[in-house]
Amino acid sequence: ECYGDALVAEGWGKIRINDNDACGVAPDDPSVNVWSFRAQGKLTAVGGESVVYNGLGHFSFSNTQGYTENTFVNVH
Repeated sequence: ECYGDALVAEGWGKIRINDNDACGVAPDDPSVNVWSFRAQGKLTAVGGESVVYNGLGHFSFSNTQGYTENTFVNVH
């Protein structure tokens, strides 16, 4: 269990990080900084079956627009 949630599956995966470490990526807002995480892997469910997951998190911060976050996770 993790903070009261039951374990569904566990295993190893890969996480790729893309961070521009700079501002000025958007022509209409020179203060934007963008970074993202991609994750994928194969897990073993508690019943013994294999499941595959994919995830994407895309984040940005702008001095004029504030912080935004878009995340997506797919398990099958």
